[in-house]
Amino acid sequence: DGESGFTATAVVDDSEYMPGWGVENVSDSVSDNQKSDSPKSILLLGNPQLDSETLNLPYSEIEIDNAATFFPDSLKLSHSEASETNLKNKASSYDILHFATHATFDNDDPFNSSLLLASDGSNDGKLTVEEIYQLQLKPSLVVLSACETGLGKYSAGDEIIGFYRAFMYAGAKSIIATLWPISDEATSFLINEFYQALKKNSLGESLRMAQLKTKGKYPNPANWGGFVLVGRN
Repeated sequence: DGESGFTATAVVDDSEYMPGWGVENVSDSVSDNQKSDSPKSILLLGNPQLDSETLNLPYSEIEIDNAATFFPDSLKLSHSEASETNLKNKASSYDILHFATHATFDNDDPFNSSLLLASDGSNDGKLTVEEIYQLQLKPSLVVLSACETGLGKYSAGDEIIGFYRAFMYAGAKSIIATLWPISDEATSFLINEFYQALKKNSLGESLRMAQLKTKGKYPNPANWGGFVLVGRN
């Protein structure tokens, strides 16, 4: 059926560290198109202005600065500009959406889980799963470089309710997300390696290479093992 292409893949072959779904082989069936149809534009939101200084993510600004260099068309938004309003107004114009921010997951009401962005007079800064379902996007990839974005909840029909389904419903073909809170510094390093590898490789292979590079610099699995690829390779 229409859901048959939905997969979650943990790509580093260190299965004792891989949570949830475990390790799956990344299919090559769609990766042949990666080079010819590689994304050209990216919208990056990092270190938004939030309510508390304790939520500051200084390395996320380095992360989006570095990531922007790999694309001919990039827009970087941080602090007050990394707002929910700007995201809603601009997201449909870019091939990749990259969030380097915090996220919360509501176990009692998964549709109330949210990515935390800057607020303004139009929006409260909490981009909820319910609101993501209402977006109309064109991105080939959404990168959720944020804490706890990969956590999901199964409904009675074994359907994951969370950011994966919401972004895919809104139009995304692939999602890279995290399964647990992650180090700001290590994430910045991993994301830079990922986009560097993506110039010549598929999504799955690029993430695998980035995780291995990060493992060499930050050996603790908490710093690299939480990233997973969901959707098309």
